[in-house]
Amino acid sequence: MNVLLGEEPATPPLPPSTPDNLQPPSEPLRPTESPLTLPADILPGRLNWGQALRTALLVGIIAGLITIVRSPLLLGLWLLAAGGISVAFYRARMAHHPITPGIGFRLGAVTGLVAFAVKAIVSSIGVLVPASRAEIVRQVQEQVAAAIANNPDPAAQEMMRNIGEWLNTPGGFATMFTIGLLFLCLFSTVLAGVGGALGALFGRKDHEP
Repeated sequence: MNVLLGEEPATPPLPPSTPDNLQPPSEPLRPTESPLTLPADILPGRLNWGQALRTALLVGIIAGLITIVRSPLLLGLWLLAAGGISVAFYRARMAHHPITPGIGFRLGAVTGLVAFAVKAIVSSIGVLVPASRAEIVRQVQEQVAAAIANNPDPAAQEMMRNIGEWLNTPGGFATMFTIGLLFLCLFSTVLAGVGGALGALFGRKDHEP
C-alpha cells in the first residue's frame, strides 16, 4: 500500500490482513471548491472610487456654494460637517462596505477638494468685478492699518506700509490672492478629511452589531 507522507488518505486504512484490492486509495483529500474571496471594493481599507467620487461631487459642490460665507467659524464647521455627510452618503450606497477612519478621511478630503474648487471658481470670478475687488483691497488695507496701529516699532510700521502699498499693485494683489487660494485648499482638504474620519469613527459604532 502506498501512502503519501504529510497528507492523509481519502479514507482510514484497513487492517494489515486486508487484501490489497480492498485497501482504500492513497490519494489525499483535496478541496473541490476554492475558498471564498471578497470583492476588492469591499475589503477593509479599500475605497470604491466610483461611489466615492459621485458622493464627493454631490456634497462638495453644495459645500463649495455654502462656503462662500465670509465667517471663518461657519466655514470651518461646514467643512467638518461636509466630510461627515459624505461618509454618511457613501455608507448608504455601500451598506456592506466596512468604512474605517482612514477611508473616511480620504473621502472627506476629496469632498473638501471639490468644495475648494467651487469656491475658488466663484472667488476668481468675483475678483474680476471691480466692486468686489475694491472691497477686498479695502479689507486688506484695514488689516494693515490695524497691524501698524498695534505695533509701536517704527521699522515694523514702515515695513507694513510698504507691504500694504505693494498689495495694492496688480502683481501684489495677484500674489496675495494666489497664496490665499493655496491656504484655502489645504484648509478645506484637511478639515473636511477630519470630518470624514470622525463620521466614519462614530458611524462605525452605530452600525456595529
